[in-house]
Amino acid sequence: MKHSRYRLLNLGCGGCFHPDWVNLDFVAASPAVIRYDLRLGVPFADESADLIYHSHLLEHFPRAWGERFIADCFRVLKPGALLRVAVPDLENIVRAYLAGLDEARLGLEGAVSRHEWMLIELLDQMVRRQPGGDMANYWRRPEVPQEEFIRARCGSEFDNFRKLLTGGPEKDPGAPLPRPDAAFAQSGEIHRWMYDALSLRRLLESVGFGEVTRQSCATSLWPEVTAYGLDSAPDGTARKPDSLFMEAVKPRKIFPAAAPGDALGAAPIRVALFSSADAGGAGIAARRQHAALREAGVGSVMYVSEQHGNETAVYVPPLSGQNVLPIRDSGGAALSGLGAAWRRIDKELKAYPRRPDGLELFSPTGGCAELGALPLLEDFDLLHLHWVAQFVDLTGSGAALRGRPLVWTLHDMRPFTGGCHYSGGCRRFTEECGACPQLGSTDGKDLSFQNWRLARRAYRTLDLTVVSPSAWLAEQARASSLFRDVPVHVIGNPHPLDLFRPLNKARLRREMGIGEEDLLLVFSAQSLDNRRKGMYYLDKALAMLADGPLRDILRILLLGVAPPDFSLPGGLKGEALGHVNDPGQVALLYAMADGVVAPSLEDNAPNVICEAAGCGVPVIAFNAGGIPEMVRHGETGWLAEREDAAGLAAGVRWLAGARKNPALSLRCRALALERWSAPSRAADYKALYEAILAERGQKTAGRGEKGGR
Repeated sequence: MKHSRYRLLNLGCGGCFHPDWVNLDFVAASPAVIRYDLRLGVPFADESADLIYHSHLLEHFPRAWGERFIADCFRVLKPGALLRVAVPDLENIVRAYLAGLDEARLGLEGAVSRHEWMLIELLDQMVRRQPGGDMANYWRRPEVPQEEFIRARCGSEFDNFRKLLTGGPEKDPGAPLPRPDAAFAQSGEIHRWMYDALSLRRLLESVGFGEVTRQSCATSLWPEVTAYGLDSAPDGTARKPDSLFMEAVKPRKIFPAAAPGDALGAAPIRVALFSSADAGGAGIAARRQHAALREAGVGSVMYVSEQHGNETAVYVPPLSGQNVLPIRDSGGAALSGLGAAWRRIDKELKAYPRRPDGLELFSPTGGCAELGALPLLEDFDLLHLHWVAQFVDLTGSGAALRGRPLVWTLHDMRPFTGGCHYSGGCRRFTEECGACPQLGSTDGKDLSFQNWRLARRAYRTLDLTVVSPSAWLAEQARASSLFRDVPVHVIGNPHPLDLFRPLNKARLRREMGIGEEDLLLVFSAQSLDNRRKGMYYLDKALAMLADGPLRDILRILLLGVAPPDFSLPGGLKGEALGHVNDPGQVALLYAMADGVVAPSLEDNAPNVICEAAGCGVPVIAFNAGGIPEMVRHGETGWLAEREDAAGLAAGVRWLAGARKNPALSLRCRALALERWSAPSRAADYKALYEAILAERGQKTAGRGEKGGR
């Protein structure tokens, strides 16, 4: 067979791999193996594999993780393609244990030793607290009882271990048990769940697989796979004789729009999204777009350098080089190189001691990942960048990306500046940067100029299409020297308006102990001392209101990191809640509020405004950046002139009089549905992808017709 026609994935391969396959494992035993922590899933495109094989991997996941992993395999396989799974055969082990037990009771020769071994085989890998456990200790004996019986059950694994372990000291049975080690507990030695043929069949069928069959080391629904010898020893016997081999097929599917004679119809567009994180304002927006695209039938996979959640098809990428993937206790993972990237920035910025206080990030070029090193990147039709500071370095990846259609959704100004994320009124990005006010620099060849020059060189070689969630940021991009000749589109961010929706305000307030007549305002920002977010002006506005008739009913909730000495002026009632990461909880806080205050001095399309409007809650904000496109003055909120604290105070007074009008909430909700509905904005992105691919003459129909059989 022609191996190049097929995409074969070998997951958790250990030392058993083949160069014709894409081999992944927790530790790379060879340059032919990609290092990846498979607890995170299968980090490849939808419907990109002809066959997935994993041997003695599934039992190392807890039951729920195993279900998610098998579902991920289903996602990655093409219609008609094959999954082959080998696990320890629980039924065989239990029956052998019971046979040994019965024989020992009858006093048959060697039965006691066989029974002892079967107890170890059944239980040791579920309970061991140190490498090798009781199994290694048993095999370390100078003379192993019932050696041929064990060899028949364990195959070459027994002989290989004997070569390494013979002659070592036996564990003292009276020695105290070692304390559980967290790293060892997460190692690949521990069995977290076990399977028999019936339970494994049910698992495979539950995620959608069909044609589930039991196989052997030498048989397969796709006979060619056995020629690779992944399950067999050189003499043709099973490499792991205790294995249960099961195979299943991902069903072929019929699309409604299938052309006559085309059983598969048009395969979905496959797009890889990149975001530095799946949390934070830009990360949340990117993750919501990813979810909306998948709901719309686009094969979206999202790659992040810092993963906080455990959502479908969101991964830290498997990369070569020095990066590792430490798993977070709360789920998710992060590339180890991310911290080093930010430390490098801190070091570079020390050369600019006059940098003003109160500014947010300044991001030079560089990153902990190179797109060109991502395995199977060619399986995606498009690559779609979001906020990728210190994650993706286009200036270092350009050679690998030439000729690939790239879409870049802007979440701030950084992609077309020399390092600042918002320019604060500086227009040097329309020329060539340098003498950067955010660096406190007067040097025309400073770090911002160097970054700008690297970006110009890289962008000229790339096939870029830019998307902005606001017309304001789109105009800044078109005016920039870096994106002046790049197509720029305006598409709003999709938001889950089924979550952010109006609720029973009176009931929520009773449950939270907030008075029905209280005028409740919410202010939300990643950091409350970020000057651009306007807390200074909100403070001044609240001080004005503290001397007026609203003093006794005004109540403020602050979401985000507050300074240690933070307090509200004039003794106003309020509470700093810190970060509220649960979106459902955020939706409840918005839904019970009378209004949200968003006094940003410069902003693109803040999530908080979209979310508040979805909850039917008006917004009081400055007429700055993209915000005037999101708030209709006097209809869905209030717009004060930039830096006008008295105007913000006037907006709160307006709200006090307008909040009881039910039409206000209805108008806010209608605006949200018009601008930020997830299905509508996903359809816009899908149409853009189709237009880009059509312009480039890329064929996406009919992919996946050839399965793995």
